[in-house]
Amino acid sequence: MLGLAAWRPNDAKVVSIDAHPTQPWIAFGDLKATLTVWDWRSQEVLYEVIGGQDEAARVSVQLQQQAERNPAYYGPRVAQDGPTKQEQSGAFKGVAFFDEDVINWRAYRWSTLAEAYAGREISKLEPFPRAAAGFAGKRWLVAAWDTKVLFLDLANERTKEIHKADLEGKAIAALEVVLYGGQMPCALIGGTDGVVRVFSLLSWQVVGRLAGGHKTALNCALAIPSNDGSTHAHRFITGCAGGTLAWWNLTPGVKDFAPQKAFKAHDGGVVCATLTSGAQLPSLITTGNDGTVAVWNLATTSEVARFKPHKLPCIGVASWLHPRCPDFSAVVITKEPIVLMVNPAAKNGGLVGLCDVGEKAPKELLALLANKSPLKAYSMISHPLQNHILFIGTNLGVAVLGASPRVRPPAILARTGTGQGSGMLYVSSNALHSGSFKTTQPAAIVERSRVASLPHPGYAVMDMSPEHKHLSLLWPQAKQFTILRMPDYVQIEGGEGSSFAWSTTRQIYAVLSSPTPQIPNQKPSKKLKGKAAEKAAAQARAAAEAARHMALMGTKVSVYDLPTGASKGVLKCEIPIPPKTRPVQVYHGALLGVSFAALPGETTSPCFKFYDFDGGEAVGEELPVPEWVEWDQGVELCAIGYANYVAVFACAPSFHLLGTISIVMATEGRWYRRQLFLLTP
Repeated sequence: MLGLAAWRPNDAKVVSIDAHPTQPWIAFGDLKATLTVWDWRSQEVLYEVIGGQDEAARVSVQLQQQAERNPAYYGPRVAQDGPTKQEQSGAFKGVAFFDEDVINWRAYRWSTLAEAYAGREISKLEPFPRAAAGFAGKRWLVAAWDTKVLFLDLANERTKEIHKADLEGKAIAALEVVLYGGQMPCALIGGTDGVVRVFSLLSWQVVGRLAGGHKTALNCALAIPSNDGSTHAHRFITGCAGGTLAWWNLTPGVKDFAPQKAFKAHDGGVVCATLTSGAQLPSLITTGNDGTVAVWNLATTSEVARFKPHKLPCIGVASWLHPRCPDFSAVVITKEPIVLMVNPAAKNGGLVGLCDVGEKAPKELLALLANKSPLKAYSMISHPLQNHILFIGTNLGVAVLGASPRVRPPAILARTGTGQGSGMLYVSSNALHSGSFKTTQPAAIVERSRVASLPHPGYAVMDMSPEHKHLSLLWPQAKQFTILRMPDYVQIEGGEGSSFAWSTTRQIYAVLSSPTPQIPNQKPSKKLKGKAAEKAAAQARAAAEAARHMALMGTKVSVYDLPTGASKGVLKCEIPIPPKTRPVQVYHGALLGVSFAALPGETTSPCFKFYDFDGGEAVGEELPVPEWVEWDQGVELCAIGYANYVAVFACAPSFHLLGTISIVMATEGRWYRRQLFLLTP
């Protein structure tokens, strides 16, 4: 479901990331203490501080100091704000964008949360906070290291630094930037002593202390919506290395604060925290070094659910929102790195696999890890406004992953026979639901019911047989399919498959499947050292790669007949595989479409072919691999969609090209009375 949008290579582990809500910018820091601002669309580096030292800013400040010593100087005196000497910055701790765009999107988000808290629409919400004097027009980038915090105005590249001495001599451990009370831009700077210091970006002084909640170094700090419906930030949670989670409520004018509540949330430390997405009242989700993911009720501060997805702990959590996965409102990532969707309402099994980042990484980058540790993740965030876009920090750089607009929703129009109006079937919470809706303005669902339990969780691709007698469901992540008989929804077929296609003229279907790789369990002995250990690890990787290659060579496309009243599909034929290739996907239609890719180590070009459903014979010439294929009901015309155009073919007297339509990103097409309707993002 997720595709790779961009990858920024980096030679050190990326430990912290932030994304700007309206600009295509991300800022990230790595274990070499380097800060980078990167445009992920143009893939250009906008700003970089190597090793925590901005040499260009330091030289600029020295020149400004010389100018200000001149008695005739009459400009603004700003030299005292920037760095004047080189010093050790220590490890990178956090980064955040903070400007009027950030303030406005947060205020809008919190206004919707205020209505969720009230349980009704509020006719008069608090106005969006306006930037305080001296803040308008600024594009602050705030970055923290062990010994200092850098404030960089990206609008004019002026910098200001505060040091450990300005923070009561305590080293820095965590960072969060907010508009406190709707008026004062502040940085919440967590220290290694467990105290959070509220630092004003107007007076450049510490204006508050949050103490008493932790005894160990802070790992995370997060502003959360207030239960009084306010859009102003004065409620926070913090998590520390000791596993304690503390809840704070700040009152303007007070300098020293004690926690409202503090308790042990995780064994071994709270790693990170986030709020779920959606218009409903959000939940708080935290991950810990104990390998668990915990869901908390914001109103009662009580634990709602707890999951333990993998042996390795989840090192990142982010909001997630996609209409095709409505039950899931957050994602977590393990160090492996596997991205999993979180359903906060589920008591058990609320985690569903979404993506293996290793499968999305460019092969040339993975080759750099041939004799080193495998690809691992160290941080993750989602885009503030487009929660389906994820930014993942790894030991090879930053991956930008986004949900493909071509992914079909887990729903289908159907003759359900329930109630009046149009019928539909949809998947939600491991079950198949039936419903009917009236095509009024706006459309309204008038009846719904649960009709069947499903054998697999997560996102499913649904399709209907040509006579509407059978419903197929394919789970791409699990690589499993099932066929239900209509209208009693009894399962009559199922098994392994990564792609599924119906014939549009008869009760025939095709399944693409491949055997599970038999990877030998060859763990290197812990007694081996040096080159012997490297050689053993290389042999284990080679054996695993050989097993995967054998599994790919075993990939096949099988065609089955499903006669009326049959309880199981009958094998008709298997599609012949061209040499040095493997089938990748099957496409429905009057003819079966199959796309092919080269086997590992081969140079064969990807291609697409049509085959007869009856005997598996090839029809027509090879074509480029398409995005989609759509046939008209009379089997006279066929539209094949590509990235930049749509090709239209006639089927009689022979299969031949009629012409092309120049259109970018047509994600789907439908024929109706010899007219072709195209859908674009």
